[in-house]
Amino acid sequence: MTYTPSASEITRVRLMTGESAEDSSWTTQRICQILTIRNGDVYAAAADIWSYKAAEMAANPDKFSVDGGTYEFTEAYQRCLAEAARCQTMSSAGGMIIDPTLERIEE
Repeated sequence: MTYTPSASEITRVRLMTGESAEDSSWTTQRICQILTIRNGDVYAAAADIWSYKAAEMAANPDKFSVDGGTYEFTEAYQRCLAEAARCQTMSSAGGMIIDPTLERIEE
């Protein structure tokens, strides 16, 4: 049986990664490929996307200036890594939401 990502799974990955449906770099097809590789684990797929984002940040210079403002990629890079780790932790826990204030929800 071939796995096919559902619209709900794609939407969840988009929400966890801050990627809108209009973002050309993270197309529905690309997200489906990652979900397929990860056997539908939305947390692992989101961790992969955050890791890719961190890699993109690492390829940029640490600072740049535009219109009188100076911007740093280091902070964004660290945030991407932190999000990747957070999502991977949820994936390692069997796809359950881990929050003491919520009921245990299994996927």
